[in-house]
Amino acid sequence: MMDFQTRYLNEMRDRAPAMFNELCRSGQIDAHATEKEREFLSLVRLAVKGEPRLPNGAVRNDNALRSAEEVAAAQLLEFPRE
Repeated sequence: MMDFQTRYLNEMRDRAPAMFNELCRSGQIDAHATEKEREFLSLVRLAVKGEPRLPNGAVRNDNALRSAEEVAAAQLLEFPRE
């Protein structure tokens, strides 16, 4: 599974620097990034809910998981225009 939190913070810093700087100044950056990670994981879980699983619970189809991750990331990596 991708490291969404790091990707999210990097994208925000690059594409929404005012938002990134304000969250850093206010001390809310970690909480915000953690919440976005939770949203990401929730979206991915929902997208692969019906996929066949391996005995350890992992999604059998790696392509389905990667696709779900990319769709979820695309939704959450939209930032307001500055």
